[in-house]
Amino acid sequence: MKKVMLLAVLMLLVVPVTSKAVEPNEPNQPKLVTFQGVPWGCSIEQIKEKMGGDPNIVLDKSVVYQPIKISGLNSGAMFIIKHKQFLRGRYIFIEEHSNDNLFLDDFNTIDKALKNKYGEPTRHEVFWRNDLYKDDYSHWGFAMSIGHLVWFSTWEIKDVKIIHMAAGDKYHISHFLEYSEKTMSQLEKTFDEEDNNSKL
Repeated sequence: MKKVMLLAVLMLLVVPVTSKAVEPNEPNQPKLVTFQGVPWGCSIEQIKEKMGGDPNIVLDKSVVYQPIKISGLNSGAMFIIKHKQFLRGRYIFIEEHSNDNLFLDDFNTIDKALKNKYGEPTRHEVFWRNDLYKDDYSHWGFAMSIGHLVWFSTWEIKDVKIIHMAAGDKYHISHFLEYSEKTMSQLEKTFDEEDNNSKL
């Protein structure tokens, strides 16, 4: 059931983000942030070696390991791969709740953990696409599930950007945490341009 749910979440995500922690940063000397301790740009075989086995899910341009616990929440760790190189990492949270507002609690749990580790975010926003339920917090989770409300925070640590987002559509909420490294992001854009040009 969890595998089916995770695949459904993968189809809904629109943004191109173990509990294994990065060592604490030295003051004024931030270390390069990694995803699951896997070096940026490595091969699938190197990912398998680092993760200790084969992934649970293999997709066209990514592999997923689950379950992975992040601050007590169930997630899958997705390694996004193009041209045989690991370019981005994403944690996709797969918690189930009968009350949609509990997804907001999940977001706050992860945001707090990130703040404790990396400090205040570069940007944090509660964005309303439709403010119908804005004045009634008890319906904020429902508002998110139908696409009215988006929560996100971003951090920039050295050359790595972290995006934390919760958003929804068609009564389903997607909650994820994505890590991207500057050089790999530029390489991914180059790969995308080459792939698009090859179709001309």
